[in-house]
Amino acid sequence: MRRAVSFALFLLLAVATAGFSGTISSCANWATSPTPAGYTQFTCELYNDASQYNVSLSSVIGPDLTDNAPTAGYVIVTTGSIPVGGQWDQSLWVAQLFFVGDYGGNYQSDSLSVSWSGFPDQSTIETYNTNIWDFYYGANYTESEWFLPYNAPVTTYAVVNHTYDVIVPEPGTIALLGFGLALLGGAVLKRRRTAGRAA
Repeated sequence: MRRAVSFALFLLLAVATAGFSGTISSCANWATSPTPAGYTQFTCELYNDASQYNVSLSSVIGPDLTDNAPTAGYVIVTTGSIPVGGQWDQSLWVAQLFFVGDYGGNYQSDSLSVSWSGFPDQSTIETYNTNIWDFYYGANYTESEWFLPYNAPVTTYAVVNHTYDVIVPEPGTIALLGFGLALLGGAVLKRRRTAGRAA
């Protein structure tokens, strides 16, 4: 019995700590995905439990990358409304979403890099995004379209059938999630051992 309790405590500590060393961010398809026309629909929940991480989109995009892969480029989430010309002040930035150009002539992406700190400089973002946006939109855009005001607790960046929820949880929420997962793991372990003894 003591060994089982020790294992449960270890599991609790391991899972509760994992929220801070990795990330609980993930993506999932909608119940209506794919649409009759073959377009995938999905939502990614992006948490600030790690300063930087990558999220693979391949499992939710599906095999038809040409129609469903997101456009490459940077999207910057900022703290509320930004004064004209002030969008490049990084002290006002909350998070950066970077869709890596790894498909469709480097204009589309099947992966997402999320950063909550350590952002690239203005020149890097302008050079990368201008190349992408000039290809798709010509001169019919402004740089302000690369920025998204943050509205706590969830800001949604929506593009066609894809949505990305940028989430800053309440203090302790992630720790509680880890605690709940650990208790669930302990309950499953206990059930398996009880079933094994009965057999």
